[in-house]
Amino acid sequence: MKRLIYLCLLAFTPVLLMAQKSVDEKVDSTEQHLDFMGIEMKGDIDDFASRMKTKFYLKEKFSNGRYGQDNAYIFEGPMFGYDMRIHVYFSRKTRTVYRAVIEPQNINLLVWEDSLTQAYGKPAIVDLGKLWKRPGGMVLYYKPEGYDYTLIYLDNIGNEAYLREKKK
Repeated sequence: MKRLIYLCLLAFTPVLLMAQKSVDEKVDSTEQHLDFMGIEMKGDIDDFASRMKTKFYLKEKFSNGRYGQDNAYIFEGPMFGYDMRIHVYFSRKTRTVYRAVIEPQNINLLVWEDSLTQAYGKPAIVDLGKLWKRPGGMVLYYKPEGYDYTLIYLDNIGNEAYLREKKK
């Protein structure tokens, strides 16, 4: 079941890019990296993990495509007053961090949405859900059909590196 969820999330990556371009027509690779809970999503996964460990606990490491085609580290820790599991994805060759996915469960969704709006401002409403365009990337909050709500942080620079490696 979890494998199916992760494959669905992977399949939505191109859709996320389309949503991002609909809000901001041109993605500028000279932008800064996306900020994830006060931590820049830059560098390789080992560098990012060492910075994440100041706020979050590293629970597991997955590589070699255990979840679909992606490599991920799983962290646990507080986000907006709730303990969350955070999947941080990185590219295969350069191990560049490009996406973080949070699936909030057993929480008050209204309080969670209010926390997101308070942290990021008023979202743009897109077909998938609520989208916050941030310096260096985007934050998308949506509900895949038949699944729980999902929060995705997508770093522009890291995602460009991931897409370049994926084409090769």
